[in-house]
Amino acid sequence: MNFERDKDYPIWNPDNIDYVPGIPSWEVKFGDIVISFGRANRFCYVNEKKLNKNGVICGDYFIYTTIPEKYNSHALDDLTFVKLVKESHCDIGDLKKLASDNFDNFKIESQLVAHLLQDSKLSDLCKAFLYYSWHRCIIEERIYSSTHPLSTYKGKDLYLSVIK
Repeated sequence: MNFERDKDYPIWNPDNIDYVPGIPSWEVKFGDIVISFGRANRFCYVNEKKLNKNGVICGDYFIYTTIPEKYNSHALDDLTFVKLVKESHCDIGDLKKLASDNFDNFKIESQLVAHLLQDSKLSDLCKAFLYYSWHRCIIEERIYSSTHPLSTYKGKDLYLSVIK
């Protein structure tokens, strides 16, 4: 199933390994910051550790970020993005709460983007970080499913734990 901007994001189900959810095929801009996506190569951790099925692709994807004069279409790691946000004097505690709220409250990408673009209190970097975080939560839920009955993994909370 494709990942479509105006529909709920596709969720990974470790029990249905024939269905690999799609990845975004667009780019989004927050001022001069551009975010785009590409296929990655991680496997479903629940299948590997709990169901003894190796090499099960879960729809993992890279998030490429272009920040003028810093990064050009680069797959930033979480800690690097957090460091950039802190250096820009955004309140990381507020952003962590917003990132969690956004993931819980927005299932449709276009609604999240519209919400972020209308927020005049946040800088473009903070908006890009929240958008990045929304996608990172999806990726973590795909790799480390928190909804599977056999799962002991944290999914989105694993990512959110690095925002400090």
